Amino acid sequence: MEQARIQYLQKLGLWDGGSFLNIGVILADARITFRAPVLFGQPVRVGARVSRLGNKSMDMEYVIEDAEAGDELATGSSVLVAYDYRQEHTISIPESWREVIREFEDLPG
Repeated sequence: MEQARIQYLQKLGLWDGGSFLNIGVILADARITFRAPVLFGQPVRVGARVSRLGNKSMDMEYVIEDAEAGDELATGSSVLVAYDYRQEHTISIPESWREVIREFEDLPG
């Protein structure tokens, strides 16, 4: 789920893959529910989406599937908080991020 989250941010142009201090979010909560075993080396596919945008936080949801059979192996969620690593405090989600995420996810404005 962590790699899917990073790829999501990169795909939307919200992080360039440079310094971790420039990513602008911090993980506040993560949950996962396993529906079947995930075996070491098993090829998986992970879907990730933002389901809610708050003032300073956003919720993401995930689905982990067997890449070959398509069976659902696990579901998960996380809360990300907009964060300034250099100043060490939370910030409002930048409006530029909101616009990109709303358009990509078709979330209400």
